[in-house]
Amino acid sequence: MFRPLDAFFADLQATYLRRTGPRKAFACAILMDNADTEESKLFITEFAKRAEASAARPPVNLIAAARKSVPGAQRHPLRGLTLDEVQKMVDASRRVHAMVHQFTAGHPLATRRLLDAVTRDPKGSADIGRLLDSPYGDSDTSLGDQLFDRLLTGISDHERALLVMVSAARHREEALLLAGHPGPLSVQEVASIR
Repeated sequence: MFRPLDAFFADLQATYLRRTGPRKAFACAILMDNADTEESKLFITEFAKRAEASAARPPVNLIAAARKSVPGAQRHPLRGLTLDEVQKMVDASRRVHAMVHQFTAGHPLATRRLLDAVTRDPKGSADIGRLLDSPYGDSDTSLGDQLFDRLLTGISDHERALLVMVSAARHREEALLLAGHPGPLSVQEVASIR
């Protein structure tokens, strides 16, 4: 039995089932982030059971955000942002919008954080390399490292090292050569890659 949910559900019933007039048409929206955690799954499961078992069910919409699918939930994946949407997120020059969009490919988290860094930058520049190397938020960790860690969750240290190595490649053949090479390339080996 999930006791805190008893009080929460009773409050919802008391608030939303007693309404009259025009306000009765409004439903409650519960917004939940990280819905794929065990605690959130427990909450969702228990809440759904309680709602189904209740004769007096309050008008509630549970909206949950998760990185992974949640059993029993409808899935609506977020799409990447368009260039126009990125442009609306910041009041700056067209060049900044295009650079941010080109760098992030519209990825919502990377776009939001990079635009935050642009707007908070005391120099007011759009030097993406410098912004990625600068600490972000309340952390001493750079924005680039934070994004790297977030976007590569679940990737082993060995696979990360390979990604760094092959990122220097100009085309697929170079990437394969770099990935299969046991150590650093000599100047002659680098010069022979064309």
